[in-house]
Amino acid sequence: MAVVAGGSKMNLVETYAEGEDTGLYYGKNLWIAQTFTLDEETVVWRFLLKSWAVMGGRFYHYDLHETDGAGKPTGAPIAETTGSPQGEHWYSPGKWRRFDFSGFPKLAAGVYAIVASVPDAPHWKSYKLSANSTTSTYTRGKCWRSLDSGATWEEVANTDLMFQVWGYPPPPEPPPEPVISNWAPYQLQYTPIADGYKIFFTTDNPCHLFMRWTLVPPQQHKIPRLRRGVYLFDDKRFCFVAWHENEQQEPGDTYVHSFIKTAWPVCQTRYFYFVGTRQAEQQPSTSPIFTKHRFEPPPPTQFEHYHNAHDSAAVLAGTVINAQTFTPQFNQVITKCSVLFLTDNSDFPPTTATMYAEICETVDNEPKGSVLASAYFVIDVPTGASDWKWWDFEIATPLLPKNTLYALRLRRLPYAVHWPYVWWAEKNGNPYPNGASLWSDDWGETWDYDPNAADCFFKTFGYLE
Repeated sequence: MAVVAGGSKMNLVETYAEGEDTGLYYGKNLWIAQTFTLDEETVVWRFLLKSWAVMGGRFYHYDLHETDGAGKPTGAPIAETTGSPQGEHWYSPGKWRRFDFSGFPKLAAGVYAIVASVPDAPHWKSYKLSANSTTSTYTRGKCWRSLDSGATWEEVANTDLMFQVWGYPPPPEPPPEPVISNWAPYQLQYTPIADGYKIFFTTDNPCHLFMRWTLVPPQQHKIPRLRRGVYLFDDKRFCFVAWHENEQQEPGDTYVHSFIKTAWPVCQTRYFYFVGTRQAEQQPSTSPIFTKHRFEPPPPTQFEHYHNAHDSAAVLAGTVINAQTFTPQFNQVITKCSVLFLTDNSDFPPTTATMYAEICETVDNEPKGSVLASAYFVIDVPTGASDWKWWDFEIATPLLPKNTLYALRLRRLPYAVHWPYVWWAEKNGNPYPNGASLWSDDWGETWDYDPNAADCFFKTFGYLE
């Protein structure tokens, strides 16, 4: 059973200090080792050997080794340390000298050896280690001697050194991270829309958030706390009243949470904070209280766009999805897009179609990444009409870093077999230099690209960040 020394954070895990009656020489090329047994996995911190100097003045070396089948030290050192000659003892019966290992090696249960040497000693009888060589009763190890600096070993019969091994069982493994843990705010962004903002809130863990907002400025109240017999009014509490609650747009637990706040008058200030759930369980985490004042937004700036003489078409019908990739040249948010359509319904009754637009990230230059923003817009086409027109739709993205490839994807809802809607493109002129057009006829599962295909006409508008 290990014992705990007073004032120590370690346990004495193995020791022998009985019947001390002799000293074993060691020094130049003459090394001495003592093997010992550990019954369980142990973090070894410190050893003590009882020794004294005969010639002295050299640095002591101590190595920790594994043992072979015969019980002899073997292999490269598991750990090494060096002791200074300062304060060394010169007379029998010697003095306990302590030496610590850095890194605190963790050893499995088994037999190990501590090896003492003084490689630069002037003589092989330069130092002595205290031992019992007549009535040794230590049965969990042996004493060994090497005359060739550890190359070969021979047993010192009926002899064991005076030694101590200090350490502790390794601490238990930390508990696994709980399936449900708290969340913390990471980033807050605002994208202006026609009559408000689209708010993007990012957290460090996936969760499902609700935004609580109010027009009433939060009030702070100080309540007393007893500190060393004195009540101090320094504990703040916040009153958040008359609030409304809105759920994030995305289903399930997510890292990025978006909220669309419309009907937000110019010059109105709103106060809000976030609460949420993880795996449908309410979390104690809440965000700080944020404040946002709505200013009259400037007209959005036109950014990436492409428009030339049109001589080709990208048809939106059936399961076809068309996409045009583009690369922002500035850090920006997009609040509006425009696409050039040819509508031709000469052979069919009046038609109304809903178009679904998405701005998404790309994977291997294909529009298969996460959807960053989406929007619907409606096209009405009377019979016999054939017309070119730019169709605008509002769409609010988070910040798009410059020089990153994104995609604008369009498809028609619902399914249609005829083709009265054409996203027009340029085939024979100058191609768009910062992207390419692609199409999918299986609802986006796979994408086709033809380097000779036309680039679709589009415009993006928004604000610099």
